[in-house]
Amino acid sequence: MLNPIKRAWNSKGAGITAGIVLALVLLVVIVAIVASFVAPTKPEAQAPQESPALPSPTAEPTNGVGTCNVPEGETSLRPKIPTDLRWEASQGLTWPVSASAGPTKTRGGYPACFARSPLGAALFGTTLTYRMWTGPVSQVVDVYAIDSPGKKILQKSPSGVAQKVSEQGWTSAGFIVDSFTPEEAQITVVLSTPNSQTGYTGLPYTVVWKDSDWRLKVLDSGATWAGSPSAPVKGQFVEWKPTNG
Repeated sequence: MLNPIKRAWNSKGAGITAGIVLALVLLVVIVAIVASFVAPTKPEAQAPQESPALPSPTAEPTNGVGTCNVPEGETSLRPKIPTDLRWEASQGLTWPVSASAGPTKTRGGYPACFARSPLGAALFGTTLTYRMWTGPVSQVVDVYAIDSPGKKILQKSPSGVAQKVSEQGWTSAGFIVDSFTPEEAQITVVLSTPNSQTGYTGLPYTVVWKDSDWRLKVLDSGATWAGSPSAPVKGQFVEWKPTNG
């Protein structure tokens, strides 16, 4: 999320009014933006299997901190996609998950335990995005965000954009790891967005390693990012497919 007054989206007829400055851009702006998109698309992937939004059917339960124990994996900023990548489905949306890189367990009914690696951070950011769209925002933010004044603001944001996102063809396309350390990562979740200038939109996040898993860092304003979403093109991001080698 960002300051809507400063934001510029690369799509036809899209714009933000000053009246929603305090709204959650990740959700509210998406509702406004997708209304201008009309051509649905499908991700390059195996056929998804419909499952409840919560929990992930392959995840194992965990009740404590420090119980994930997920192998870190490679530290390249353009990691190879694991062969166990599959597509989770809920409310007409699909997104990638991996039995090896995350989510590997559940925490409080929510997918958790991601690898402490660039790929793990990217899968966390993607899972976060889709859980925000398909689940109660207040609960999702409570589980996935670290405590901050902005977290409480974010929790008050509206829910229920999954249907519009699905109807307008927004799909998970890939990711960019802008920077990575074992303690903090800057990642961009790349979505296929029909009728946008490049056909893709990038949502940037800062995620931090806390209590043995990745967590979202929320700005004090309640925004999930600063600046503007990007408009990546093919070749600039790692695509979600069985292998990118």
